[in-house]
Amino acid sequence: YVPTETGELFWDDVNKRLGIKNSSPTSEVDVTGTVTMTRLLAGGITE
Repeated sequence: YVPTETGELFWDDVNKRLGIKNSSPTSEVDVTGTVTMTRLLAGGITE
């Protein structure tokens, strides 16, 4: 990551949200594009 690459990472300091290729994150981590994970831990899920 190079700090001058403004279109890739965006920190919304007011709402404490991180946007990845998204300058208007609507959740704590908001990714526009494909995400690859090796492990996903999810807590607090109720049905």
